[in-house]
Amino acid sequence: LLAATGGVIGAWPPDLGSQGEKPDLPPALRKQMRLVVESLQDMLTSVTLQETLDGVQVEMAGVGGISIKRLLLGLGGEAPDGRLHAWIDLALDELASPSLPPKIAAYLPRHMEIKPSLSGVLMADLHKIALDATEDDMGDRRFAPDLDAIFAHGGFRLGLETLSFDLGSAKIYGTGEVTVVSPDTWHGVAHLA
Repeated sequence: LLAATGGVIGAWPPDLGSQGEKPDLPPALRKQMRLVVESLQDMLTSVTLQETLDGVQVEMAGVGGISIKRLLLGLGGEAPDGRLHAWIDLALDELASPSLPPKIAAYLPRHMEIKPSLSGVLMADLHKIALDATEDDMGDRRFAPDLDAIFAHGGFRLGLETLSFDLGSAKIYGTGEVTVVSPDTWHGVAHLA
């Protein structure tokens, strides 16, 4: 992995960022990126990253400012039984804005937490998509069989594992999940209290 990553850095053309939205990757760079993808297969079983910031303050001239006592940002992923479960954690405590009138500021959330997730996709299908992304440019059609494979293996689930916030004296909690079994077929459930 380290050697392949070093190869990507060495093969990266200096003008790649100035080529617009769809840059043409040189063959040497594609080859090194493919080595990175191949080296990652079955290497990671789970990853979790989390960062907390305390005392965040933002001021905008002419508009006002906000402060957040604590801001948490996290992301993670795991693959039990070869199926992806990935998530993002976002939480904040004591959002305040001295720029707002007190009656409106009272409705700023004192606590908010949200955790969206994606799960159910076979890691082998994701690996195939990543490998195909490193192939010579065949346009977007190269991904059609890969997307068909995801649906052939049960589709995927988009979840809202956690949703909680307060507005004034009201406290809202919720969860939800949507299962996508084909490009035009899905079903879901949500709970809100």
